[in-house]
Amino acid sequence: MVFTQDRGFVLGSSFGLLTRSLRCRVLVCHTVDTASLATWFLFGKLVAVATLVGFGEKRCRINLPLAAPIHMAIRRENNQTFADSQADIRAELIRYSKLNGYAAQHFADACCDCGATTFKLGLDEDAGVAVRFCQSCSGELGMGDSDDYFAEAEIYIAECTCGADIFEITLGVALYAGSEDVRWLYVGCRCPACNLTGCYGDWKNEFLGYQNLLSNV
Repeated sequence: MVFTQDRGFVLGSSFGLLTRSLRCRVLVCHTVDTASLATWFLFGKLVAVATLVGFGEKRCRINLPLAAPIHMAIRRENNQTFADSQADIRAELIRYSKLNGYAAQHFADACCDCGATTFKLGLDEDAGVAVRFCQSCSGELGMGDSDDYFAEAEIYIAECTCGADIFEITLGVALYAGSEDVRWLYVGCRCPACNLTGCYGDWKNEFLGYQNLLSNV
């Protein structure tokens, strides 16, 4: 579908609440029926909705408050974080790492060479080791610089509170000020079974050059 604006936007207020009015028209549409909807978003806010009832032009105008509720991908319930996608792990690591005193600044999502994005996770925080086990090709990888400390590690398999042990994994790092060298490493996970998301491990890490560290995830 292609939309064009008709006379632009009109700003106004109603009961002290700022609203934005949008006039739009559908110029091109294909194979639409009465169940189809045209929507218009502005700066992430839904400002217009029109039902398409057939081919041709359909004018619409609707005022919605800019403060209208929008769907949030991350939600906190009973001091736990639930998220809808792997991309949301980064926001949870930022929240957690700020509380830890070393805010995560750079991230990398775990993805196997076979294309899989879900793994079992082996950890030893004391040794500074995180290993991912691919459930598609059975490959395993010591993430970051874990291979350097694997010999002294006592690995345990991480498990979600729901009982599942398959995760989407994202690593985050905090850096020394004015440097590209790593100061702290965070291992974030999201359980696809229940959406519970959190930091499953973190430790001091002084790897020189965060880009090289995060290239091995």
